[in-house]
Amino acid sequence: MSENYKQVLKDILCKVAQIDEEINDKILKKIEEIYFHLTGSYFTKKKIYNQILRSNNHKLIERYLKKNIESLEITQKIDILRAAEETIAFGGIGHIKATEFIEKLKLIVFDFKIK
Repeated sequence: MSENYKQVLKDILCKVAQIDEEINDKILKKIEEIYFHLTGSYFTKKKIYNQILRSNNHKLIERYLKKNIESLEITQKIDILRAAEETIAFGGIGHIKATEFIEKLKLIVFDFKIK
């Protein structure tokens, strides 16, 4: 499993947690579980929270993803999308902002370019 995949997954899950600006223990635990399930590696609640605090809330998700997601396999991209959707559904995150976030993520994940 690539380190790039693990990092993108961490970043996306942390970005999801920031959508409605309410970060609680329940959502941190869910992110921890999802990350472990997909990678077999630990991303503890403390590390998740610290990464959220350090992250740039104003960083455009489109720019970040276009830069970092291209090298991932399609299955990894789909796993990231599903993980984001599962986290949003579990956390009861604000509907409009969450829908916009998922739509942006889908556009980038499924943006196939013939080279």
